[in-house]
Amino acid sequence: MLIWLGLVLVLLLLALVGVDLDGLLEALLAAAVLAVLTGLVPSVSPAGQIILFVVLGLLLFAGLRLGRKPQPNRGDSTDDLGTAVVLSAETQPGRYRVRWRGQSWAALNSDPAIPLELDEEAFVVGRQSTCLQVISKRSLLAGDC
Repeated sequence: MLIWLGLVLVLLLLALVGVDLDGLLEALLAAAVLAVLTGLVPSVSPAGQIILFVVLGLLLFAGLRLGRKPQPNRGDSTDDLGTAVVLSAETQPGRYRVRWRGQSWAALNSDPAIPLELDEEAFVVGRQSTCLQVISKRSLLAGDC
């Protein structure tokens, strides 16, 4: 029982820290059920507990994941796209490499009339697969006049 309670605490800490792993919720629920079960029926062998944990975790994973309908527009919402920093210009005009959320991405300048400069911050206005649509802050300021 103490092992399963310890696992519940570790998984809760991971969730609180913000670790986003597939199956974390299911493992947490399965460990909590086993903590209660081993408290009520302590004669279950350790091998049986592990098998029960795996089976219960897989059933919960399948039940929670397969029961959901896919959301049609699962991309990032425009509210949380943020900004990116220009790393380099590509050989094709209007194409760049930018750092966004700690990774290098291909980007397309949405306003080719105002080219992006190296180390410039640009707003991410959209995303299609692995290519971002960005716009210079200068483009937005020029449009305000």
